[in-house]
Amino acid sequence: MIFSHLASQAVRYDSQQRTLHAYDWMGQPVQYQTPAELCQALDDRACYAATAVIAGGIWLCRDHGVDPHCLPLTNQPDIVTSLFQSANLAVAFPQSLQRLDRAHEKTARLATALCSDGDVLTIYDSDGLFAHYLQRILLREQGMPSVTVIITNDAWPLDPATTVAVMSGAVDASGNADAALSPYIAMLEAANLPRYIVAPHGPTASQATIAASNIHAIITARGIYRPEKISNFARDNDIGGDIIAFG
Repeated sequence: MIFSHLASQAVRYDSQQRTLHAYDWMGQPVQYQTPAELCQALDDRACYAATAVIAGGIWLCRDHGVDPHCLPLTNQPDIVTSLFQSANLAVAFPQSLQRLDRAHEKTARLATALCSDGDVLTIYDSDGLFAHYLQRILLREQGMPSVTVIITNDAWPLDPATTVAVMSGAVDASGNADAALSPYIAMLEAANLPRYIVAPHGPTASQATIAASNIHAIITARGIYRPEKISNFARDNDIGGDIIAFG
């Protein structure tokens, strides 16, 4: 099964049937007809493209008269949580997926600059979309380095022998990383390998636990930041997606 790298193709909401259509990690189509079913799948980490699924879950919950805060919303970007305030989800939901895709594309193109011919790249991504976006760019577009790509998530352990690692997760405004990345960062640190965190939408308000000193750089849709500079992400909003904010 070849997974879609696009949020807009990984999840669909049928408002007439009040059913959310998504995929599991085996690439099989799944349907969620109640918020309870969806919450259980998210708790079990069974959903591919969980961020996009949660965006659709907000619509599912609203149609079933359930408070969307029942969903695991920790570390979700503003473009997802902003759906709470939307009066027209039929318009806002596909727009949020399109924004997810644009952010992933910009971030993935910046991440390719960290790779050279012959690298072995491990991408940890518990959501899956960014990893497949980066893989698509590296393997299918001309002018990109020749890289061996290993995609890993919670079910597939990280290979500590890699030469480059890109990990998709949450960081806070101080550049600290989410606890979910802890075992992967520890393995890379022990192997003396570079540690890059991908946060396409910038820092979240999550409770982060890994010190910024253990991270070399944070890659976002607005540029590559040193951890201590990630608090500038919101200020850089009008500068554009190609700024490299190392200074």
